[in-house]
Amino acid sequence: MTALLVVLVILLFSVSLWQLNKLFLLSKSGTSTDNPGIASDKDNKNHGYYMIAFVLFIYALIIFTFYRWGITLLPESASEHGVEIDNLMLATWIVLFIAGILMQGLLHYFAFRYRGKKENKAVYYYDNNKLEFIWTVIPVIVLSGLIIWGLFT
Repeated sequence: MTALLVVLVILLFSVSLWQLNKLFLLSKSGTSTDNPGIASDKDNKNHGYYMIAFVLFIYALIIFTFYRWGITLLPESASEHGVEIDNLMLATWIVLFIAGILMQGLLHYFAFRYRGKKENKAVYYYDNNKLEFIWTVIPVIVLSGLIIWGLFT
């Protein structure tokens, strides 16, 4: 087992060096249109479809996992207090799965929807206090609720 881990570390280190070399070569080459490192509209279109296919694969894998091994996630409690801990664990998993599924879906949808085209210009919003407030307060409320529930449990 140790030999396998050593081989994996060496392999991953080699891949990271290779990628760093490619990044270095791309940064030196400038911005010519004949550069194979620059994505074309066809590349962007294909990658958009790959993103949708990948998120569907993730969802199918989640459904299969719950179907196949769902009963082993929370087996019958062995103690009187185990039911409370299991309920807390189940609520935490539900919150995490809903957030994860929603975020993965949005991430892959927006990568598909707004894939690059040469004629498109990116819109830049310098500051949006309302959005920042929303995506800060909602996790604070949800996580505070779970932490308080955990403290009482």
